[in-house]
Amino acid sequence: MWIGAVAIALLVVLPTLAVPVMLYLSIKGMAKAKHSLEPALLEEFPLDYRVATQTDQWARTKGLRFLGGSSMKLPNTVFIAAWQLSESPTFFCMYGVRDKYAYDFVTYLTPNRTLTTTNSRDGLMLPRRPGRYCQAFENTDFDTLWRWHQVSLAYLQTAGRIAPQAMNKSFGDAFTEAIVDQLRYVQSIPLWPVRGLKWYFVNRSKLSNKPIEEQHRAGLVKLPTDLTWREDEAS
Repeated sequence: MWIGAVAIALLVVLPTLAVPVMLYLSIKGMAKAKHSLEPALLEEFPLDYRVATQTDQWARTKGLRFLGGSSMKLPNTVFIAAWQLSESPTFFCMYGVRDKYAYDFVTYLTPNRTLTTTNSRDGLMLPRRPGRYCQAFENTDFDTLWRWHQVSLAYLQTAGRIAPQAMNKSFGDAFTEAIVDQLRYVQSIPLWPVRGLKWYFVNRSKLSNKPIEEQHRAGLVKLPTDLTWREDEAS
């Protein structure tokens, strides 16, 4: 799912004791936000569109088609630029908040699975439902990020027997559904604001720069082919 949007909306340096409070307020604020993409006007996001235009030069070399720019309040306003690989279920996204940017690749898999490859370890902070796989590689160029996405996609297909899923919804619908689903999942975990200390200080570091295969072999994530797989297991 589109973890980058939520992650960049939470980007802030927090003192230890403030993490549970700020996480609680941020998640609650996101939950109350209007979860719909709105067209991002050029005059309102001139810098973001300039960065998106530069990014598009690389995206076109990989066959990625620009879908446009949008915005969403999470509760901070996030600028989202999206590209799609032909008619496949693979997307490339750019997120901007206050001149800070994060990028990720997302591929929809069946049934109800996703693979996200991002360039920000903040995307690893919030827990994800089983089957929503995420890997983060910091200080990585687009080519390396794209290569790792393809490597891990192949691993999920062979080791996990998970195949890409045809898209039967628009990018906007898929994006907003993913945001709402993650927020609901986080809030379903007992004592989630307190557990935010572990998510913030531990999860971001222990998973950073580890491809899905390495995460799996270390027991950090599970595949549907594992004997201990559970659909409802909390992180």
